[in-house]
Amino acid sequence: MRNFLSYLAALDDAGIDYLDRGNNSVLSRTNAEQLHRRLISRTWEISLDLLEAQGFPEARTFMRLLSCFGPYPIPVDVLDADGLQQHKAFPKGFDIDRLELTIEALQTLSLLEIIDVPTEIHDMQPAITVHNLVLEANRIHLAAATKSIQEGVTRTAVRLLEIATERIPEDRANHHWWSFLYPHIMWLSGTTEAPPREIAEPLVKVGIRNFSYMHLALMGSQAEAATALRALSEQLDPKHPLRLAARHRYAYSRLTGIPRAMEFLELYKTTREVLGETHYETLMSHHNWAQSLVDSGRRKEAEKELRKVLSARQETLGMINPYTLGTQWDLIRCITSQRDGEERAEVEWEKLSRTVAAAENSGLLNLGVLHYLGHWLDSKERYEEAEECYRTIIDALDVTPTDGQHFCESMRHCLAQNLILQGRLDDSANTYRERLKHLEQAHSPTDQAVLAMRHDYADILNDIGRSNEVEELMRSALEVRLSNPSRAEDIRIPAEMHCLMHFLEKEENQEEALEVAKQLVQLREEILCWSKLTPLRADIFCACRTLSEAGLYEDSILGLLTLIEGAPESSKESLSLQRRLALTQYTSGALDQDAFEEKLLSIITSLEEDFDTEDEELERTRDLLAGLRGDLNRKTTAESGEPYRSNEANEEESPEMHPGREE
Repeated sequence: MRNFLSYLAALDDAGIDYLDRGNNSVLSRTNAEQLHRRLISRTWEISLDLLEAQGFPEARTFMRLLSCFGPYPIPVDVLDADGLQQHKAFPKGFDIDRLELTIEALQTLSLLEIIDVPTEIHDMQPAITVHNLVLEANRIHLAAATKSIQEGVTRTAVRLLEIATERIPEDRANHHWWSFLYPHIMWLSGTTEAPPREIAEPLVKVGIRNFSYMHLALMGSQAEAATALRALSEQLDPKHPLRLAARHRYAYSRLTGIPRAMEFLELYKTTREVLGETHYETLMSHHNWAQSLVDSGRRKEAEKELRKVLSARQETLGMINPYTLGTQWDLIRCITSQRDGEERAEVEWEKLSRTVAAAENSGLLNLGVLHYLGHWLDSKERYEEAEECYRTIIDALDVTPTDGQHFCESMRHCLAQNLILQGRLDDSANTYRERLKHLEQAHSPTDQAVLAMRHDYADILNDIGRSNEVEELMRSALEVRLSNPSRAEDIRIPAEMHCLMHFLEKEENQEEALEVAKQLVQLREEILCWSKLTPLRADIFCACRTLSEAGLYEDSILGLLTLIEGAPESSKESLSLQRRLALTQYTSGALDQDAFEEKLLSIITSLEEDFDTEDEELERTRDLLAGLRGDLNRKTTAESGEPYRSNEANEEESPEMHPGREE
């Protein structure tokens, strides 16, 4: 380490143990640095000693408390003064004013910082941040304290989170708040080993609430959360409601197949016995057991059970609740999967659409259900209602932290397509522009999703006549793709170049279109890779034909030779390419009539040996040979440089070569 920045980097990597190395070493020149490390570690404790001498004895306890949380911002509002006093971790009379003075004193000595964090789109609130090494040092000192002190501090941390998580996670209006809590809950749940029941019970309760938030907000690893919950819940009685709830979350996120179905059935029976038929947890296990019946093919029985769950949830949770709506959607899926279920499913779809339309609080709507409802409304040409579904999802995911960015981008795509169906092309283009902006902010310019979105955006701009922007987008995406050293692995390049070529032709920019075609056929090594896939061969073949029709025979022949080399040997497609190559060579004057006729005869022989005598490619080649033999004027035309025309009328390529040529 030659400078302070290197020291800080090493400190972050090694942790607090790095500071405390050499604690018992004899002082010498060689171990002087180890002593310095120990002194730095002690500095934080000396700072707390100083604050205690200045009349802040609770500062040390407060730092030990913060060490129970993770290395993330802690909203000051979490530090409820009543919660701090409840378990006597702080002295009697420790109120909010005293808390603020303690925080200010710690901030003065740089043991913590106060920053502003967003709570809503425009609102901010103060939060505490502590360097990870400071937290780690305090954890070590807490671990060295007596068991009663450790449990008292941990119990206080759990109580603070218990108070903070009283805001229901089912309402997205609370998700900003929850986004600050969930990493601390994950941290505390994962680092608290075999706690006493007095700590385990409220911590599992907090973890169950946190699991609901993670599930509904598409945030974090639910499997990791469920594993920690199950471990903590083992401190509780086997039939304790919280232990049953933890088992359910574990089964939901970790188990599959028959073990999962059996666990849901067992949990349903047990929770019904312990909590009653219509309890929140009983209905959850009942719902998931019914879903396992669907998966096993017992759909009639599953429908019956799902209807029971839906009725109970509507009565106990309300019509507008994410879990009620989830059951309603799963019921529709169950009915739809039955042979006679289409009409009954339509009735349920109508019920669902009316329920969603009547919702007064959109924050309680299930986003996944809204997604599928939007598709159903689109299928019924109820485009404005579908648009509302997609916009609700996008708005929800845009304003709250989530790991569901991919889902959000998918919904922007659905919205853009919906607007096209409504004939609102300009609005659709604006939606694509927003999608592209979000992707470019989240990913590098070379990301495949960004490049694909540029192409999609160009398509809609083309539809509304904004040609200049279309060309710019298509060229920028191609430039990035072609600059990639591994471009042979990028199977989008031929299609993108093919699209750009036809776009330029449509814009009557033939010279530029031919330049793009020439650039494509010159990518020899890449074409050898791409030509293994039929759609890509079709794109490259189209460029070859365009070059041939423009009289650029050498470039066309170069591309055709490479395609033949890459195409499956002796396949019909290879023979079709050979026919086109021979025609191009004859038209250019590279082959005389006898050599051309000889090549056609060879192709016909191969086709007759390996394929049906009525084969379309065989007939096409025979017609070409007949035309060659029957009309000497065709040869004269070819020798003069004009494009060759056989009985094939403009030499249309076979379906195998180019399925769906139009862009």
